[in-house]
Amino acid sequence: MSARIRGLLDMAQVYSTRDEWLEGRKAYTAALSCSDIAAILLGEAGGAYYDGWTVWARQHAPELLPPDDSNADNEDFQRGHDLEPAVLRMYERKREVALFWPWQTPHVIFDGTDIGAPWLRGSPDHFAAMQPEGEIGGVEVKTTRNHHEWATGQKYVVESWTPNAARLVPPRVALQVYGYLAITGLPWWDVVACMIYRGLELCVVRILRNEALQTRIIDKLDKWREVHLIRGEAPAFSSSAVCRQYSDRKQLNPDKRMRTASTREAWLMRQVEDYKKAERDNRRRADAARNELASLIGEDYGCRLDDRPSAPKATLSESSRESVSLRRLRAEAPDIYNELKQKGIITTSRSRRLKVSGLHE
Repeated sequence: MSARIRGLLDMAQVYSTRDEWLEGRKAYTAALSCSDIAAILLGEAGGAYYDGWTVWARQHAPELLPPDDSNADNEDFQRGHDLEPAVLRMYERKREVALFWPWQTPHVIFDGTDIGAPWLRGSPDHFAAMQPEGEIGGVEVKTTRNHHEWATGQKYVVESWTPNAARLVPPRVALQVYGYLAITGLPWWDVVACMIYRGLELCVVRILRNEALQTRIIDKLDKWREVHLIRGEAPAFSSSAVCRQYSDRKQLNPDKRMRTASTREAWLMRQVEDYKKAERDNRRRADAARNELASLIGEDYGCRLDDRPSAPKATLSESSRESVSLRRLRAEAPDIYNELKQKGIITTSRSRRLKVSGLHE
């Protein structure tokens, strides 16, 4: 077993201490890590924890980043760190594998030199060997309270990525794993999800190599890296905190000359103010609801919501009809108008008034 892991580590840069490993991560200019793949290809809107703005700012605008991104005070991170050894032992028994435990494996950095992408780097957490044949693969452990993102069973295999595969493992995790598979050359990678919500229930998803998909991922990363890390162009605007810091800094530049906003700029400025007002109003409503909820629950018991109740369904009643102004409905409630029109519930008469069958909950 030790000979096989040594053969694997011959492909990597090995560091004896964590400090040396941290310095090694900074050694390659304009590098991307496997954890950055989801940030660049999906962004926060696609489920990643940060987006390409954070990756770009690390090299070109570090002043935009928070002063300390350490997870030392993150309760969820610490819980996962504490549970990981127990989760790995449970996985080892259920999957019939032999693990190379983290304290037996030094800090390592793999890169994509063998696939023409030395700038893509990663530090996998764990490796395992199947029993009894001894085929080596990687292991990525995730502890989560969001069980809706994961499958409900225990063992799955993803041979090729399809929309259905996203029901087994979040795409942001799958992209990280495909990066590891690309730079290590290993045939499989197990994602071990421990769902705290269900009392340490495990879901193991084995992701197999997918050469075509891995090549497409690396090609997209290479193009993004060329534009944003090497040439230094800022990414497309997003809703991320780093992007907001960047845009605010540009807006607050005291040396700027002022001009009248264009039609599009004026519309966006009004949208920003409307969204800010709605955010303040929603925050006040949320605070009021939270206070009322606390008074109802009391001090003796806690309260949890197992499943979100389904929205009440509207039923069509043929016995009642109501006339509604077409123009008014379109202007004041376009979403309701479009929904009723798509369902065939509304009809238009010559008088340009809607005949809407009565809806009763």
